[in-house]
Amino acid sequence: MICGTSCATTLPAAMTAEAPPSSYRTVLAFRQTVITGMTLVRHDGDVVMGSVINEFGVKIFDFVSTGKRCRLLHGTGPVGHWPVRRWVAQDMAFWLSHTPAPDHAGRITSEDRQRTLSGNAENLRLRNSRTGIAYTFQLIP
Repeated sequence: MICGTSCATTLPAAMTAEAPPSSYRTVLAFRQTVITGMTLVRHDGDVVMGSVINEFGVKIFDFVSTGKRCRLLHGTGPVGHWPVRRWVAQDMAFWLSHTPAPDHAGRITSEDRQRTLSGNAENLRLRNSRTGIAYTFQLIP
């Protein structure tokens, strides 16, 4: 069946605006769970919206970030549990507030009490030492 107008309603809310989203290959690892897939991010003024989708096309969660706060929406699987959801939301807020423009040429190192972000604009690694969650974001051109 060819998808008509009904497919537009199934797209993540963050992807329905006019601006094209940035895409990242994503690996999220914690405890004995590894989630691989893609993160789609769209900047709309002060608001950053996006979705994390696994390699099979199943949405893991959506997020909305304003400033240094991030809220996860529709968490599924291990990310759906409230402590993990809170940890991931805080880590995503840290990543989004410290991610440089894609044309940034230098090395990036940023850290706070429990998080360390390192890499360059095309390949970033985020590690939360308190929770043991590690993220890798590779920009897809």
